[in-house]
Amino acid sequence: MTQLQNEVLSEYVKMLGNPPLRVISENTGINMSRIFRLYNGSEMSLKEYQVFKNEMMRIKEISSLDDLIERCLYKLSKDKLSKIVVDLERSLVVSSVVGG
Repeated sequence: MTQLQNEVLSEYVKMLGNPPLRVISENTGINMSRIFRLYNGSEMSLKEYQVFKNEMMRIKEISSLDDLIERCLYKLSKDKLSKIVVDLERSLVVSSVVGG
């Protein structure tokens, strides 16, 4: 296992709190037996590396959004929170109609 591969896998596990292989497989779309082999020293392909990096970016974005939501809940008035909810719901409706 290369140092880069080890770093990617270690960071991924740290972000998710040591998830089972099944969860890693579901999140990445990589076969569970392949995940097992990767964690036991089999060399990672470029595509697999990209899958893990993309998944970690997605997790960081969700975590960042969670942090922002938590700060808003504690610092903003109910009126401002209600306006944010309305805006988000409107954006979802527009996105579903426009397709993006």
